[in-house]
Amino acid sequence: MLGILSANENRSGSPGNYYSYELDVPFSSAVDAMADVSTLNSEVKIIRKIASINNVA
Repeated sequence: MLGILSANENRSGSPGNYYSYELDVPFSSAVDAMADVSTLNSEVKIIRKIASINNVA
């Protein structure tokens, strides 16, 4: 089964664990899927606004 998000643990010598995350699906597909969840409407608006500001598709 394909995932939506990959987490990579980065151990840079500092205490604790640091993870970086990467989408395994196109950004617009992930946001569209989130938009189908009615409780995430305000979050989707914020994500789309930030994406627009940063020229992310």
